[in-house]
Amino acid sequence: MTGQIKHPSEPEAYGAKASDAELIVYGIHGRGQSPEFIRELADRIGQLGRFRWVMPAAPGNSWYPESFLAPTTKNQPSLKDALQTIDTHLSELLDHNAPIVTLGFSQGACLLAEFLLRTRKPVDGIVLHTGGYLGPHSQTFSSEPDFLGTPAVVLTAREDAWVPLYRSEETAEALRGAGADVTVEIYEDKEHHINDAAIESIRSLLERVAETNGKTSLRKRAEQ
Repeated sequence: MTGQIKHPSEPEAYGAKASDAELIVYGIHGRGQSPEFIRELADRIGQLGRFRWVMPAAPGNSWYPESFLAPTTKNQPSLKDALQTIDTHLSELLDHNAPIVTLGFSQGACLLAEFLLRTRKPVDGIVLHTGGYLGPHSQTFSSEPDFLGTPAVVLTAREDAWVPLYRSEETAEALRGAGADVTVEIYEDKEHHINDAAIESIRSLLERVAETNGKTSLRKRAEQ
């Protein structure tokens, strides 16, 4: 049936066993990529004995067809399917005791930003690399501090060919408005990739969340 939401496919997994993981990273690849991109990122980060990477795959290697700055109606029904996929996967992952960090690159970062700002899913860390929320205009999101200090890092080049700096900055501000503890890192590297400095920043956030062992996680604070 046209427009029907597809059942999300099972994501790939890499690194530590689910029962042994100190941290689970839900990593969303960009347009024209696959879970292999996230697997290579995991290898660069290291700590595979501690971290488990869960990696969804976009149908045809793209989460939605048009630019992230296009009206969201132009990206339907693929966008609706993609958001449902993330929701299904994260709902399952949040049943684990290990803290959950969500990570997206490029189109994956745009999709993740839109999802988190709309749903306020109780994740324990956020990494957005070269992305921002969807749509052609600035958006106003709920100012309820639902993320309760959740650490987040927004990384982007000053001059990226696909994602304008202003949207990454607007997204960081929206996350702050939602209560997240946001760090923005802007670099001069114009290549559309994850450079070594970004790897260090991502690794630092993952280790920071893992070291808390979920003791100060959003889920546990919400239960107190």
